[in-house]
Amino acid sequence: MGLLTSLILALTTILCVALYVVRRLLTPAVPTKGSTNIPGPVACRRWPVVGHALLFLGVNTMKDLYETILRISQKRDKVVSFYLGSKLTIGVLDAKILEAIVCMSHKCQNKEHEVYYTFNAFSNGVFSKNGKGWSAMRRPLDRFLHPKNMEHFHRITAEKAEILCTRVGDRCGRGVFDIKHFMDYYMLDITLESLLNVPGTQQIEDTIHFTELTTTAVYVMLKRIVKIAYKIGWIYSLSPLGRQCNKVKDQLRPHLREMVNNCYKQMELAGRNPSDPDFVPENFIEVAIQNGIREKYTEEELIFSFADLMVAGFDTTSAATSSTILFLAMHPEYQERAYQEQIEVMKGSLEAPTREELSRMSYLDMTFNETLRHVSSPGVARTISSQFTIDEYIFPEGASIYVFLNHLFNDPRYWERPKDFYPEHFQPEKVAARPKGAFMPFSFGGRSCPGKLFGIQSSKLILSNLLRRYKFSTSLKFEEMIYKYMIMLESDKGYPVEVTLRAS
Repeated sequence: MGLLTSLILALTTILCVALYVVRRLLTPAVPTKGSTNIPGPVACRRWPVVGHALLFLGVNTMKDLYETILRISQKRDKVVSFYLGSKLTIGVLDAKILEAIVCMSHKCQNKEHEVYYTFNAFSNGVFSKNGKGWSAMRRPLDRFLHPKNMEHFHRITAEKAEILCTRVGDRCGRGVFDIKHFMDYYMLDITLESLLNVPGTQQIEDTIHFTELTTTAVYVMLKRIVKIAYKIGWIYSLSPLGRQCNKVKDQLRPHLREMVNNCYKQMELAGRNPSDPDFVPENFIEVAIQNGIREKYTEEELIFSFADLMVAGFDTTSAATSSTILFLAMHPEYQERAYQEQIEVMKGSLEAPTREELSRMSYLDMTFNETLRHVSSPGVARTISSQFTIDEYIFPEGASIYVFLNHLFNDPRYWERPKDFYPEHFQPEKVAARPKGAFMPFSFGGRSCPGKLFGIQSSKLILSNLLRRYKFSTSLKFEEMIYKYMIMLESDKGYPVEVTLRAS
C-alpha cells in the first residue's frame, strides 16, 4: 500500500507540474480584452486551450515560424487572426491597413512581450523595454541622434571609412573574401565612438570580439522565441541555448565593465556627477549609468543595459550595406550606373563626400532602398494598448499585431518586379504611386528606428567611397539567394566578393 501511495503522489506531482508549465506557456503576459471580427485561417481548426498552437509544432527556426504564419494566412489579403493559447495575434498583410495603423501607433507602441522578451536575457536595454524604462533611455538617444548632430557623426564616419577602404584595397587581386566581415567592424567602430564615447579601434585590432559573440547571442535569442518551453526561465537556463548565451556574456562582461569604469573616470575628472538631478548625459553609457542609479541596477544589469545599442548600431547597417555591395556585384549594369553617379557628383575626388554631396546621390539612394526591400527585418510585433477599428475590423486591447514587412515589401500589388533586384522601383513617381505602408524598413511610430539618419549616412558614405575606388564581382546569383532570419534577412552563403582597383 505504501508503494502505491508513493506512486500516486509522484504521478500527482508530475501532473501538477505539467499543468503549471502548460498554463505558464499558454498564458500571455498581456491578456486580450474583448474579441475581434478579423477572420482566422481558412482551413485551420482552433482547438480549446491551445488555440492554433498545434500548427507550430514543427517550427524550429524563425524562418519556419514566419513561413508557417504566412501559410495559415493564405486567402486573407488584408488581415488575419490566430491564437497561440489565449493570445490573440493579428497579422497585417495589406499596406493600406498598415498605413491606418501608423495613424494609431500611439495605441500600439509597446513591443510584444511574447516576441521580444527573449532579448532581456542578453541585454535589458532600450530596445526590449516598454513603458517608463523605455522612455527614460529612448529620449536621450533621440537627442544624440538628432539631425543637428549628424555633421559630428559624419566626421567620425569619414575617418573610419578610410580604414575600411584600405583594408578592402589590400584584398585586390587576392581572391574571394566576405565583405560583411570588414563592414561589421566599420559599423561597430562608428557606434562605439559616436554614441558611447569609446575609441573605435576594432577595425585595427579586434580586442572585444563583439561582432562574432553577438551574432551568436542574436541566434540564441531568436531560437528561444520558437522554442515555447524556453519561455519558462529555469528551463531556458538549463538548456544548451541558455548556457550558450551565458558563455557569450562571460566573454563580453570584462570589456563592458571596463567601458563603464572608464566612463565613471571621465565624469569624475570633469567634475560631473550622474546622481545630480541636473545631470545631462553626453553619451549613451552615461544614460545607462544615470538610469541605473535611478532604478537601482546591479552591476550586471548596468553593464548589459547598453549592449543592445551596440548590436543595433552595427548589425543592421552592416547587413544592409554588405548586401548592397553583394547585389551590385551581382548586377554589373546597376553597379556601373551607381559608379557613374559618383563620378558626376564627386568629379573624380577620392575624399569622403560631404553631407550635401551625399544628398545628391539619388541613384545610390534608390539602390540602398531596393536592398532594404529585400533584406529588412521580416516583421515587427506590437501590443495594442487601447482598442481601435480600421475598415470595420476590430483590434482589441491586449492583442498582438504582427506586421509582415517582408511580405509587404514583395507584394506584387505594389511592386513592378517584386522578385528582382530593381532599383527603378524607387523612382520618385513610382514611390508617390505606392501606399506608404508598402515600404517601412525602419518600422513606425514612437518605436521606429532611432538611428535611421545615422545608419543611412554611414552606409551611403562607405558605399560612395568603395564604389569610386573598386569594382566588385561575385559568383553568387541573385535568383539563387537563400536567407537566414536574423534581426535582418542575411545571406545564408555569406557575402563573398572579389575586388579590383578601378583604373581611375
